[in-house]
Amino acid sequence: MKIPSKVRIPIVVKLVGITVALLLVATVSIAFRSSIEFETISGSRERDTSLDSAEAKSAQVNVLFDKYRDKTRLVATQLNKDYASLEEKNEALSLSFDNDSDFVALSVYTMRDGRQEQIHHVEKKNYLSELNLTPDYLEKLDSLKPFPVASVFAGNVELRNASLPNGAPLVAIGLPFMKSANGTITHVAVSYMRLDGIQKPFSRVTDRIFYLIDKDGVLLAHPDDKLVLESKSL
Repeated sequence: MKIPSKVRIPIVVKLVGITVALLLVATVSIAFRSSIEFETISGSRERDTSLDSAEAKSAQVNVLFDKYRDKTRLVATQLNKDYASLEEKNEALSLSFDNDSDFVALSVYTMRDGRQEQIHHVEKKNYLSELNLTPDYLEKLDSLKPFPVASVFAGNVELRNASLPNGAPLVAIGLPFMKSANGTITHVAVSYMRLDGIQKPFSRVTDRIFYLIDKDGVLLAHPDDKLVLESKSL
């Protein structure tokens, strides 16, 4: 019986097969590398876009807080000023406080015998009544969430979410505004502003979530305003 001889593969076929295999490996390698490079570039662009958006919102917030700071200093100075008559004082405050939709309340504190003492206070009780809140709402708020006035007397500018569930959406800002001849802080102001001004730049829902927190991690602004009103900590 004749044994079949080995099937010989022509050299040309062998070379073609090897070449195809090499091309296949090279193609897979290039495609894999291209995929990684695309993901890296896309990720980098995504980060750059997010950073640009964050910087834009940061600029908006800085402008807003600068405005709040200037308003607070102005009203605090007016409250602490001696006027010829009560009518003159009320007229000044009517322009700077009463007709300013951002303001809800402002207090001026001084130090007497080493203790903090509130010497001036104005508030818009009509705003509180519109929210069905009692006239003593701010007093209750201060007992539940005391503002760090001592820190302001130490020279710090303090910013706090002063909102309560089912209460008024507020942000509180405390800053020094008067010093003695030797540089000691003698008077500080604490203002309560409506929170919707800060919330507005963050209220739009997009594929990226931006939010604002204070130095303790408590939300000041977030697309989900319920979290802000609950003073959620992140």
